[in-house]
Amino acid sequence: MYQSERKQEILSILSECTYATVEDLANKLHISASSIRRDLSELASRGLVVRSYGGAELSNSQKRFVPFSARRHKNSAVKRAMAETAETFIKSGDVVFLDDSSSAYFTAEKLCTRKDITVVTTSVDVLFLLSQSDVTTYSAGGLLNRENRTCLTGSFADSIIRKFHADWCIFSVKSLDAGGVLSDCVEPGVAVLNTMMECAEKTMFLCDSSKLGSRSTFVQCNISELDVVLSNADIPAFLTSLPENVQFIQV
Repeated sequence: MYQSERKQEILSILSECTYATVEDLANKLHISASSIRRDLSELASRGLVVRSYGGAELSNSQKRFVPFSARRHKNSAVKRAMAETAETFIKSGDVVFLDDSSSAYFTAEKLCTRKDITVVTTSVDVLFLLSQSDVTTYSAGGLLNRENRTCLTGSFADSIIRKFHADWCIFSVKSLDAGGVLSDCVEPGVAVLNTMMECAEKTMFLCDSSKLGSRSTFVQCNISELDVVLSNADIPAFLTSLPENVQFIQV
């Protein structure tokens, strides 16, 4: 594993737990404690982690937002399974909105072999991925968001998205709380995703189990506004009264 990949793995591990010791990280990554200490020192110098005696935790800014490369590694097997199911909903000739989530990225991977669809995306990573395929791909344009550096947002993106009528908006957000409210931690992404949902015939939420029962700062929508929810979990108890129009599928 290259040093840059190892640092992303460290960030991914720290995003899943409050704190990790040097020993824990060394055991998980199968490298020496001295190498972990060097990596943590460099990450701390970049403001990504906070060192403490014997370990580290994410800095406050990183607790709010985890880099895409780290998010892509988290629950990747589950996200690939959801992507396989999501792809089966896409028919020939469909126009598909994909947001900048790591779950949508895995869906884009599954769509790479399709030649009969159109994708419109706010994700720089999805754009690069699909540029190597035969999928007709449009960038939403707009402002490159400084906070996550992978998402295109703002009024320009909004205006371009409104030029399309999509069959599907496939997306993910950070949280689904007990009241059935979806929310996220980065406001510009919430705003542009609202437009994508508004301009799509149907919406699909890719919801791995880590999102269930949590709440983030910015409200996205209510689950009653969705058409399909894909998850590796069964319908949680707090969603026993799921609206009839919402299809909840366990993958």
